[in-house]
Amino acid sequence: MSRGGGEELKVGRNQYEKMGSDVTMLCGALDNSTSVTWKVNGTDVKAPHRVEGPRLLLTRVNSSHNGLYSCFQNPHGERRDSINLRIGRKCTTATRASPEVDNGVRNQHRIMFLECFIIQ
Repeated sequence: MSRGGGEELKVGRNQYEKMGSDVTMLCGALDNSTSVTWKVNGTDVKAPHRVEGPRLLLTRVNSSHNGLYSCFQNPHGERRDSINLRIGRKCTTATRASPEVDNGVRNQHRIMFLECFIIQ
């Protein structure tokens, strides 16, 4: 996708994480020794974090951490990757599956468990 002026607009990949967890985001396929800077929604990351080479580590994330994180390779500031971070909570629900016929006998006690992710 491109904006006016020929500049390419890169849409980030999605990363879903559980509320309260520690999160690591990796800047593309860069070497561990590569120095990068990170921005969220175009501004410096203000939440408590650590940068270890191409990795951004956030602790005890909550919904305020949602956003588009972009990493830039130093020293020239070339954007290398973008990640759309979504914080939510996992849930599990049970539902009855359609009855199955097993050897001519209808099995109505089959329960299916579904995992879901609720975005805050």
